[in-house]
Amino acid sequence: MPVCSPLPQTRLRVEDHSERDFSKNRRCAGLASGYTRYYADDIVSIEGAGGEGMPRRMEGIEAIRGKHEWWYANNEIHESRAEGPFVAEDDEHFAVIFHMDITPKGGERMKMSEVAYYTVRDGKIAEERFYFPPMG
Repeated sequence: MPVCSPLPQTRLRVEDHSERDFSKNRRCAGLASGYTRYYADDIVSIEGAGGEGMPRRMEGIEAIRGKHEWWYANNEIHESRAEGPFVAEDDEHFAVIFHMDITPKGGERMKMSEVAYYTVRDGKIAEERFYFPPMG
């Protein structure tokens, strides 16, 4: 069962929901459809790397939903937690650090971390970018 701990309150709002709520929903396995309400219809998502089944760059809310469905179908999530949000003074950007303990289908259990950097426009998340430490 994934761990979903509370996050501190921030001043940044997305459609009258705090970034704390977004971050909590974003990191809890099985809530992929719930947090997409924070995204703009024309959201751009850029992963640190792409691969089979998940291109590096995706555009549009339906593509993002498909990406999340693929992730949950191809990974067993043992734990997922977040640090943040870390809010920029311009109220248009924030970051969250995600830590995950997963087992990819057909693979070995592993722990991973990534930084997610979000851009907000018109009260919705318009872009998300993911960064992770070098592998190897």
